[in-house]
Amino acid sequence: MGLSSLRLISSFALLLAFIYLLKSPLAQPFVEALCLLLAKLAASLIHLFISDLVLDKDTFYVGTVEYGIKVAPECAALLGCTAIASLIAVEKVSVVEKMKALIVGFAIIQLMNVVRLCLLFFARIWLLPPTYDAIHELYFQIAMIVLTLCFYMAWRIKRVPPNTQNNAISNDKNEVVKFGIVSATLIFVYTFTLQSQFKYFVYLPTATFVTVSDGNWGSDVSISENQNRLEVSNHLFAARQPVAEQGEKRSVALNQTTSMDLVLNKNNFVLPLLLALVVMYRRYSSKMLVCIVAIAIILQSANLTLLYHHQIASAMQGISFPAAVTNDNWIEPVEKYSVEFTLFLKHLNAALILFFSYTFCAYCWQNFRTVEGLKTEINNMKVV
Repeated sequence: MGLSSLRLISSFALLLAFIYLLKSPLAQPFVEALCLLLAKLAASLIHLFISDLVLDKDTFYVGTVEYGIKVAPECAALLGCTAIASLIAVEKVSVVEKMKALIVGFAIIQLMNVVRLCLLFFARIWLLPPTYDAIHELYFQIAMIVLTLCFYMAWRIKRVPPNTQNNAISNDKNEVVKFGIVSATLIFVYTFTLQSQFKYFVYLPTATFVTVSDGNWGSDVSISENQNRLEVSNHLFAARQPVAEQGEKRSVALNQTTSMDLVLNKNNFVLPLLLALVVMYRRYSSKMLVCIVAIAIILQSANLTLLYHHQIASAMQGISFPAAVTNDNWIEPVEKYSVEFTLFLKHLNAALILFFSYTFCAYCWQNFRTVEGLKTEINNMKVV
């Protein structure tokens, strides 16, 4: 039914591989060329309304660069493209169909991105910075995620044959539109209500994950009451080599405590996306709601734990003799993470967020709509 577990795992592996490829030096010329193309297309459209617009490589502005838009690699919507590509790649359709979907999907996503860049430019020059930041970092991120998922759903409904008996699958023609409206509504509600309090849900599992996985760094996790973040203090510091090698019993000084902030990912919308599917297909049950909330909490906690280890690994790269003070006040040397492992932590973190925001939601959608179709067929049989 829907994506099998093997195909789900394959999709995650492909997603991680695509992220590695996207962030590699091999892909940099393509990414830079795409940013230049997006800037040129957006500037061409804006120039129809503002004649004195200036285009300087990947930046377009009026007056001064300060009030312009720079198309950075993060603005190219390539992570969303990789997520959809990993989904399409594991579907049971011909290679030709997959290539068509990838090309058309990439073109549609980038056209939406050009429109987004144009609207961002006008928001930049007309609105106050806080409003612009909210539109840039939140509203348009929500729109891109929902619209990208809607494209995949529409393509799969049209191109992928149902693999259930008697084609028993939901045939609601407005299914994709309903998902877009319901998911966008729930994401906005979640953003302005629950997200600011979400740190209280992830505090305990994150503290547990960090404590169990941090070795002898003596981490202490605390929650910030004023900001949407977790604070981690650990006893990693730059030691004198002889001290680190021989060990020394001593008290921990204040200057030997490093504080790190773990900020909740603003684009982790797996909770409202899954709730949107529950609302659409009326799969209300206490077990279902508990599972969805648990998935969101565990994902955010894993995200913060990986972020913590990535920060530790990055800090170690600049320390000649890293050491830590253990719970019994002994100084012990700490082995550095390799550069490759540091990079792996960063990419794994990005892959997890994308996987649950796109792939896992698509997996649940396929299964929900199949069950809904079976229910409809059974009801029709009863009427007959």
